[in-house]
Order: sequence, then structure tokens, then C-alpha cells
Amino acid sequence: QLQFDESRRVLAACQSHPAFDVVELRRIERGGASCDVIDGIVVDCCDGTVPSRSAVGIKNKERLLLLHGSGLVTPHEVNALRRDFPATLHQNSVREGDPPSLCVYVEPWSIVERTWTPAKHLERILWWLRETALGTLHLADQALERMHFVSPYHLVLPADFADRAGKGNDVLQIGGTSPRPDGKVLRGYWRPKGNAGPGDKLVTEPLVVTVPPAVSTGIEPYPRTLGALHDQLIRKGSSLLPELVASLKTVLPTSGRMPIPAANSGTILLLLHIPMKRTERINAERTDAEGYFAHTSLPHLGIACGAYFDGKDDNAYANNDLGSVFTSIDCGDAWRSIELEPVDVRTVLSSKDARRAAGVTEEGAEFQGILAGVGALGSCLARLWSREGWGSWTYVDDDVLFPHNIVRHAGEDRHIGLPKV
Repeated sequence: QLQFDESRRVLAACQSHPAFDVVELRRIERGGASCDVIDGIVVDCCDGTVPSRSAVGIKNKERLLLLHGSGLVTPHEVNALRRDFPATLHQNSVREGDPPSLCVYVEPWSIVERTWTPAKHLERILWWLRETALGTLHLADQALERMHFVSPYHLVLPADFADRAGKGNDVLQIGGTSPRPDGKVLRGYWRPKGNAGPGDKLVTEPLVVTVPPAVSTGIEPYPRTLGALHDQLIRKGSSLLPELVASLKTVLPTSGRMPIPAANSGTILLLLHIPMKRTERINAERTDAEGYFAHTSLPHLGIACGAYFDGKDDNAYANNDLGSVFTSIDCGDAWRSIELEPVDVRTVLSSKDARRAAGVTEEGAEFQGILAGVGALGSCLARLWSREGWGSWTYVDDDVLFPHNIVRHAGEDRHIGLPKV
């Protein structure tokens, strides 16, 4: 009664394999009018190569659900049905309440499917369980996993974001670009605080928070609230609330107060710098940047998490211990329910970044040069050298761009009639 021939091939492989016992078959339907049908084969997988008492928590007998159909991470997905199955490295992102999904293939499915067979699929499952139980699935020289899966939204920040964020004079104006199949790319631009921006674009207060190092224990779904993010960091040996409070106090104006909006409106770009390390006792290998839109204002966030207190005069003040005048305020759990919208953060390349990507050494890369002639060859050199960040150039050419130049010149049709420089 399985829907697909390939599912029946997997079923036959399970029935003939000594490590797999078929328990039942399932039919899963997802979606509305155009319903996706998924075949499910529930098996008990028992392999003698998996240690009976692994430190990771993998048992030598696990109940698995082998799925095949459309709308899956890969056409053949493997779920662990034990409720207390451990959160390990190399698991796929699942919806809340869904069983863990084992990431049994490193390569894209377009490569795997060329040599895929049901028998190889079962051996790959056994390999995943065995290597995970032994703690050798993630190689010692393999790059650390990200903390979270990639968001469908991508935010590109200005190259000088790190130098200007939190200085109090600028806000970040964010606008969208053309939609992509997997989400939307957003661009951030600086503008002076208080100046109206063109169009209906999101304006956000940037807040940069550096948290203690976190241990890479696997990729997790993005948290939807500030409390969930804090809990994830705690589980990885890091934290959020103390560092968030400290960062909020640093962005308070020199006057020591911040006006509280009448309504809790506005948006904060919360940018986390998370040092990542392989184990608890070694130093961090890299620092990841993660971004979240928190749809609240800085004063309301500061009051919610205890960094500020409401002065009852439409202003928020730093919540410091000032003896008999003010005392520290217990913020409670109000901050935990603040909703987050994740964004994958990237930064525009600086000249130094461009040189590193192009393989240009820093020594001798900063100089003043003259490029005499920016025709077919000169315009290409000008474009390459400027993109690589190699030198600062003055272009010299008294010619203008004509239609026949477009064939080889870096200029385009819209530049006809303009000086080639």
C-alpha cells in the first residue's frame, strides 16, 4: 500500500537486512488542496557496532521512520522516533514538535542520487548512528557547525557597521531588493537620526551584543523569542541577558536618559557576536555574527530586561544602584516574551576584505596610481583593480564612449556619450 515504487524498494531492503526490523507502514499527507503524500516505514534498527552505553546517548536499538516523498529535506529522510533522542551534531531543521531528522548525507541530493540505492541508504543510516555514538561523526579538523540554520531573510550591512553601530548619531535604514526564491535580500544604509528616509522602509536601532563563547553542539532552529535565544545560549555554555543589559546601557545618550515612545513601536536590529569553540576547555576558533529583528523600541526593551527604569516622566534612565535615590529593579520575565525575527547577516566587503578574497597581499596594496587610457583594455584593468582594492587610481582619457565601444569596453549602453573615464 505504499505510494511510490522507490518506497517499496526501501521496504524490500529493510526486510532483507539483518539490522532492520519493519514495525509498520505509514501514509503521511501534508498541505491543502495540492496534498503531498509521503510514505513512511517504521523500523527498529539494531546494529552490534553501536556501543550499548554511548556517552552521546545513541542506543544500540533505535526506532526510526524512513520517509520518501515530496516536501522533505531530501527525497529520503530519516527521523528518530524516540522522544528523548539526543540533540547531536548533523541533524536537520524540523518544525517544533516534529521528530529529530538525521542528516545522513553531507553532499547535495543531486550528487547523492547518482549512486543511491536502498541498500546503500540503510548502510548510511547505520554509519550515522555508529559514528555519532562513538563521537567521530564530526571530524576534529572539520569546520565548526553554525549555531542556527540559515534564515530565509538576508541582511547586508554597510562595511563600516562595526565602527558606527551604537554611536548614537545614526540609525540603520533597511530596504528590500528583488525577491529571491528562498527569501529576500535586505540592504542596510546609514542615515542621521531624526531625518526622514525615502519611501516606506524599515528604520531600526542597531544594538551589538558580544556574548561569552559557546560550545558547538549542533545546529538548532532559530529561536522565536528572546527567552528561547537565551536558553539556547545557556545550554551551549554562554549567556545573553547580562551582556544584553550591559550593551543597552552603553547606547544610552550622555544625558543619561532616553525618551520613551508613547506606543511600543519601532524595530531593533539585535546583532550578536558569538565566539564558537569546539569543546568547553579550548579557546574559540571563530566568531559568528547572528542577526534578529526585535519589534520593540530600545527604551521598552531596556525596561523589560532591567537595563533601564521608567522615570514616569516619559524618559527611561539607566538602572544603576544609586544608593538611597534609586535601587536595582528586578525585571522579571517580561523580556523573555519579546518576539524575534531572524535574519542572516552579511557585511559589504571593505578594501581589506576584497584584497584578501582576491589573493592580493596587504604589503604594497595602498598606493596612488595613474591609469593613462581607459579604453577596451584600460577600462577592464580599472574595473578589476578597483574591485580587488589594489591601489587608488586616477583615470586619464579625453575620449567619450561611442556605440561601437560597447563590444569590449566596460561601459554599457546607458553610458554612451559620457567620457570614458
